[in-house]
Amino acid sequence: MPGYTTVEHLIQTAFYQTKFGKTPRCAIYYVGWNDLRNAHIPHLDPAYADFHLPSQVDSLKVRRVGGSLVTISPLLTLAMRFISAHVDTVRYFVDPYGRDPVLGDDPALDALYERNIREISAINRQRGVITLWVGQLLNRAQLSGDGLYGWLPLVRDRDLWPMEQKLNAVLARTAKELGDIYVDVPPDSFGNADFVDNGHFSVQGARRFADDLAPVVRDACR
Repeated sequence: MPGYTTVEHLIQTAFYQTKFGKTPRCAIYYVGWNDLRNAHIPHLDPAYADFHLPSQVDSLKVRRVGGSLVTISPLLTLAMRFISAHVDTVRYFVDPYGRDPVLGDDPALDALYERNIREISAINRQRGVITLWVGQLLNRAQLSGDGLYGWLPLVRDRDLWPMEQKLNAVLARTAKELGDIYVDVPPDSFGNADFVDNGHFSVQGARRFADDLAPVVRDACR
């Protein structure tokens, strides 16, 4: 799902894993990038509910009015979107956009990330579901400048991959401690052509990523 952090994965694991009447044999989580969206948010809410979770309403375009709504009048469309953004009850408690970026790691976020990993793993273990973790890959060729590309409001492009590597290390260590499976996909084997932007795979990249995962999933989940 677009924009999902480990918070949304935790909620879906806890409450919707058996939505279709069958407990999965394995559960695979590809995580990290969206959690970093919450880096350096002041007094970060443990469920990312001060910024990220409310923003998903707009990211997934599920407001009742505004968002993707289009009327026969361009002026009316803009007016309804303006009203929705300022009156709708789903609003950010913290709006980090427009602030200066913050350099370095965010230990508070790292701790919440690890907590969510442990909670997801515990739920799966109690249900007999094998948990596989995959650290996020990013397009480093497009993440070398001092600018901000928008999705992460307080992290410079050049700082994103080092921070992602830190989360991947947390994920690998925690998975090992819990007895889960961590799939170490070599980031150096992926180049600019394997992505369509900063982190979403191209068709070529998706196939290569699937090829790397397939043997591990086949062995673990049969």
